[in-house]
Amino acid sequence: MMDVLDRLESRLDDAALAPRLLIACDFDGTLADLVDDPLAARPRNVASRALSGLASMPNTLVAIVSGRSLDDLRCVASDLVASTDIRLFGSHGLEADDGMTIGMARDASHERDQLVHRLHQIASSFAGARIEAKPYGAAIHFRTMTPTGAEELRRAVRSFLDDRLSLFVKEGKAVIEVSVLPLYKPFAIDTLQHHWVPDVTIFAGDDQTDEDVFATLWPGDIGIKVGDDLTAADYRVADPETLEQLLCRLGERRRSPGLQAAPQRPLPG
Repeated sequence: MMDVLDRLESRLDDAALAPRLLIACDFDGTLADLVDDPLAARPRNVASRALSGLASMPNTLVAIVSGRSLDDLRCVASDLVASTDIRLFGSHGLEADDGMTIGMARDASHERDQLVHRLHQIASSFAGARIEAKPYGAAIHFRTMTPTGAEELRRAVRSFLDDRLSLFVKEGKAVIEVSVLPLYKPFAIDTLQHHWVPDVTIFAGDDQTDEDVFATLWPGDIGIKVGDDLTAADYRVADPETLEQLLCRLGERRRSPGLQAAPQRPLPG
């Protein structure tokens, strides 16, 4: 009987033959190892080579969908995207590298500024807490805090949010993100699927914000959870190292000469 990894490898081997293939990945904890300083994160070398190779293949679209702001994502993934056609989506899909960014009404922009200010005030009371301002809100990081301090910080943030039902909240690995617009990564995946019409979509991610994508993938698509948290994904791998090896395998299978002659679906419109 095949184990889970064997079954995933078999599914990816089949997906490699799809006439049109979409591969989308989260960044932190998926393509890059988690680090204390988010600005120091970089994609793993093997993952970079694998994605670059896939992005250069005909009828293959590669995207990175991150909770980071688009500017931040461009910075940490600069080496990966410098010479390859890889799509970038920041702010959980609200910012796209083609300029299709969701704007805010004036009152929402004011609410965002007040939100960032208040979260700065909360974080300033906790040693080790760090605020990351984003276009639609802010994230409080507490990876370097003690477990007791992190729980006290969580309680303070939750208390602040108790009567603010218009805000959107996601908790991830040592981070709480609050936004004036929904934090929903399927925005990006739906956009790519609608405009590019892939035969198979592969999505890999490690955090709670990726669960929305896993729950909305179509039958025949492939969701890959990185790590051991509860998940709606059909498949799981232990760590980014395992994922990058699978991406290499996918690239090797997709280089099949027979694939290039496969009938192609025309782009819509």
